[in-house]
Amino acid sequence: MTTLSAAACALATRRFDVVLSGISVECDEGLALPALLLDLKRQCLLSNLPVVIWYGAQERGLLEWHVRLAGRAGVRVLLFSLSSANVDLNVASALVESAANGDVTQYGENHAPNMHELVRALMTDNGFRIVLQPQIDLETGEIVGAEALARWSHVSKGVIGPSTFVPLARKAGLELLLFHVVVTRIIALLSELYRRGIAVPIAVNASAETLSTAGIGRWLGRQLQDAAVPNSLLTIELTEDVPVGDWLALSMELGCLRMWGFPIAMDDFGCGFASIDLLTQMPFSTLKIDGRFVQGMEHDSGCRAAVCAAISIGQTMELNIVAEGVESSWQIDALLERGCRIGQGFALSVPLEVDEFMRVLAIGNLSSVTAMANKT
Repeated sequence: MTTLSAAACALATRRFDVVLSGISVECDEGLALPALLLDLKRQCLLSNLPVVIWYGAQERGLLEWHVRLAGRAGVRVLLFSLSSANVDLNVASALVESAANGDVTQYGENHAPNMHELVRALMTDNGFRIVLQPQIDLETGEIVGAEALARWSHVSKGVIGPSTFVPLARKAGLELLLFHVVVTRIIALLSELYRRGIAVPIAVNASAETLSTAGIGRWLGRQLQDAAVPNSLLTIELTEDVPVGDWLALSMELGCLRMWGFPIAMDDFGCGFASIDLLTQMPFSTLKIDGRFVQGMEHDSGCRAAVCAAISIGQTMELNIVAEGVESSWQIDALLERGCRIGQGFALSVPLEVDEFMRVLAIGNLSSVTAMANKT
């Protein structure tokens, strides 16, 4: 790195695994690198946080406090002395150390995946794919939308579910990268469908933390504009697996998304953090009823009451209502009777690979998919 401004321009336009900077009394700009990286990430200009390497004649103790603070913020910083014989060798050593640093457990074949395996899967398409769960009009059987679901097939550890890799991404600071990868693939799919004259909205899940990222709405708008796809075809689904950290930031970004024409759905209504408060405070366009309530309707009066209450709230607020986890014809009839017309679940369609989803949309025939669902 020559100057901080030069580093900012380079980092915003190219991908780097390592950023190297000398540190001295005369040249201390490199100390601002961790803050710069975090700022670029918040602006959605970075898909990864590079390792920062500082080298200089300063005593290690004078810089270690800053290294620790950078690490807490999510930026890996390594220190080297100018007396080292070969700076290039230090860079290589840093990469090796970063890939196997003590903060990340390396697991055996039969154990959970680690952060670096997830990064490789996301960046290289190595086993990471998207499937689509159709959303169906319960009266007509027509596909009226879909939800994008991420899947990861590890070469030695088998199928790894979202319940494992999403928390891993969150813990490792990779949640924004995961969102970026999924959204990029869905926009490409929407573009291809739109080019063929098919306009079916697809929903992508995101946490409150991801959707509180400054400028994320503008970034999404640019991506859709570049792909010549209407914003109304990309639905953003707010998950409630973690509480809202910054209500004002979330409200600002969701408000911008709605103004730009993006539908916003509240996922798993009734089972997350502060569902009612969140629903009434944020500019949602769709309410999704949690599948656990739908599946319990037939034998549990509490679940029936919860579904009825959710439908009533959605209707009063003039929201679209989608029932998740529909697994029987009884549930389909019960939902229609109570005023919910859109559903998704194995009774309607199994999640489809992208090619199959496009084929079904092209021929407008769900009969084969429904038959597959009934066998599941």
